[in-house]
Amino acid sequence: MSAATTTNEFVIVALGDSTMQALGAKRPQDGVAGRVANLSEKRFGKEVRVVNLSVSGAKLGELVKEQLPKAKDIKADLIIVSIGANDAAKKSDLDNYAKYYNQLISAMPLEKTVFANTPDVINRDQYEKIFQRLALENNLKVAKIYETVYPHRNDPLMYAGDFYHPSSKGYLYWYQAFKPEVLKIIE
Repeated sequence: MSAATTTNEFVIVALGDSTMQALGAKRPQDGVAGRVANLSEKRFGKEVRVVNLSVSGAKLGELVKEQLPKAKDIKADLIIVSIGANDAAKKSDLDNYAKYYNQLISAMPLEKTVFANTPDVINRDQYEKIFQRLALENNLKVAKIYETVYPHRNDPLMYAGDFYHPSSKGYLYWYQAFKPEVLKIIE
């Protein structure tokens, strides 16, 4: 992804799966990308454009093969990434998962990218172990989704009607996990 835009516009690129699409929220603006855009708009007082390339159901390999090529020429000021839940739930090959995460990390301008850790899904621990190792090795900015959301996991209002995706209330906690790392980039 190219250097920051020089126009009077702040560009956010969102990569990942259904959680980055705000699936389950009442309005797209209630999701992580919408709330981060609102925060950025207040911070800069200029127009914010969100380029959301996320795909519902995406796994890490699909992000690398399909979303990254589309993002390559976008002059992003901030990149937010939420991926891995579908890999854990569908038991993606762990070696491939590590390989694809390395490819993703090497393609990102790390100084302006925030990665979500693995949320509370089945088989989380195996995939989170890989993510944590790579996050430490590469000094990634990590939105601690699991740690922020987990204390509220028994609140039925946290979930959308499918009882899987976050609701608008649930995405507020996701946003709160992203916010400290986003502020490090935009302040």
